[in-house]
Formats: sequence, structure tokens, C-alpha cells
Amino acid sequence: IPVPSNPRHNPRSIPVPSNPAALVFAGALAPEAIEAQRLRGPATALLQITSYDALASEWQRAGTRSHVHTLLSGLPRKARLVTVLDGNATALSWLGSVHGHRTIALGVQAFGQSGDLVDVYCAHRIDTQAMLEACEEA
Repeated sequence: IPVPSNPRHNPRSIPVPSNPAALVFAGALAPEAIEAQRLRGPATALLQITSYDALASEWQRAGTRSHVHTLLSGLPRKARLVTVLDGNATALSWLGSVHGHRTIALGVQAFGQSGDLVDVYCAHRIDTQAMLEACEEA
């Protein structure tokens, strides 16, 4: 999803694929999300959230005039949102309520595990494969 660079940006110009989804991620999962989007192709938009607390606060304050409302307005209503975070899954799950998109929230559900990133991401289902499966499931 393109980030508006000026107020005249029209998010409705986003191409509408036949099986659309958006991978919305934050934190250190950029490589996995980018790979999932690459494997899925143009049917999947990619949106990186740099400050989900600021984004949520602004949406609560400004509603339909918020940045996130504008960003997500370009997605077709049938598009699925797959949110993924190397933290609690609920931190991004609210994004589905901005425009009523069906949302699958991936994130850490238990704490205390250790291992290399590949194993830990797989154990928590926040790896590339889990993102791909969630895009199809949603």
C-alpha cells in the first residue's frame, strides 16, 4: 500500500487483484514479510507500521480523517489483512476495524522460548510460511 506523500494522493488507485490481501507488519519481521509478499505476488500489498501505538492513537482521535483510514481505504472490502508482529498479536489486530476487513493476527502468544530466529519465528507462527498460509486462510 503506498504511503501518501501529499494530500492529493489517491489511495483508490491501488490495483485490485482477484484474491487481494495485505500483509501488515511491524518490528524485525521485514525480511519475512517481504519474502511472503514476493512469493504471493501482486495479489498482496505490503504495509510496514513503524509506530503502531501512534497510528492507533491518531485513528482513535481523527477517525475517518486519520492516516490509517486513508491508507486502508485503497484496499477492496474483500481484501484480507494479515497482521504480523514479533510481539503480542493483538497489538495490530485493531486494523481490521478501520474499514471492516477480515483480519488474521499473527504474533507471539507465549514468552520464554529461546533459539535461533528461524526456529523461534516458526514456533510462534510468525515466519514466512505462516504469513503465506494466513493470506490464503483469511
